[in-house]
Amino acid sequence: MELRSESREMERVSASRRDFRLTPLASAWWWLLPPVKLALDRLRRRSDRRSYISSLPPEDVAVMVSYVNKATGWLVVSVGGLLLALEATWNLLRTWHVTAFWSIAAWLLIAAAVVALVAAEVLRARRVEGAN
Repeated sequence: MELRSESREMERVSASRRDFRLTPLASAWWWLLPPVKLALDRLRRRSDRRSYISSLPPEDVAVMVSYVNKATGWLVVSVGGLLLALEATWNLLRTWHVTAFWSIAAWLLIAAAVVALVAAEVLRARRVEGAN
């Protein structure tokens, strides 16, 4: 519900994106040197993002930042709910004396996925701060 009110504003902002011209992709020949190709693509995306954001009026940038911040907040809330569900499941398995290897392995796999999500969010936040 909270994101729906801002989604209308985001639709207006994204309508201006149709007029924006992206930098052409690097040649496919760069895949012969994959690290170079990935670095070129990253630089192109960063340049496109910076030029697009700088072409927007400050009000539209504020709408975008607000939308992304709220979406990120809800992602954090959902990860917290997932952690609570993991704790309840772990306690239930312990109550039932289930000590099989698969239950521990599954719990560790889910915990690793949560850590990866949090790390990805931290990196995204750093990129957003660097773009501003």
